[in-house]
Amino acid sequence: MKRTVVSFGAVLSLILLVSAMKSVAVNVDLESRGIPIIVDVPNGSVVSEGLLSGMDMGESKTLSWEINQGEFSLDISMEDAAVRKTHAEYLRYERSVVEMDPSFDGYIESDNNGFLVKLDFDGVVEYDFYHLVTKNNRAIEFSVGLGASDYSKENIRKIYRAAKTAK
Repeated sequence: MKRTVVSFGAVLSLILLVSAMKSVAVNVDLESRGIPIIVDVPNGSVVSEGLLSGMDMGESKTLSWEINQGEFSLDISMEDAAVRKTHAEYLRYERSVVEMDPSFDGYIESDNNGFLVKLDFDGVVEYDFYHLVTKNNRAIEFSVGLGASDYSKENIRKIYRAAKTAK
């Protein structure tokens, strides 16, 4: 009986260890893909070209990558040109856009690099975020990717927190 309990305990411990290892964050470096950033994302995430990647913006083009794993979907984009505004101006503009949206229902989190917001679509509550990193004279913007269909506070906060690991 003791041997069975010990064996069962060992198997259970191994299952928990493997499960925990699968959920560990891993670094994704987008430098070789044109965006000078490293971000922590869930293990098993897949990086694919974003919807706006390659879009001609006149004097520059947009680089966009989406990182997906289940309901985790993070979009990272950047214009391949020097910043045209200050960090604060980028944030002010994004805040004004979200505040003009009739579904805007307030900020959940906010700091000098971005924000997490609550949106209310006639009783259907969803969450969204914007995060900005200025690096190497580039504005690198983070938002929810198109692969997400779960806009709950918990899921969007998880994606937002991953964006905040960017360096």
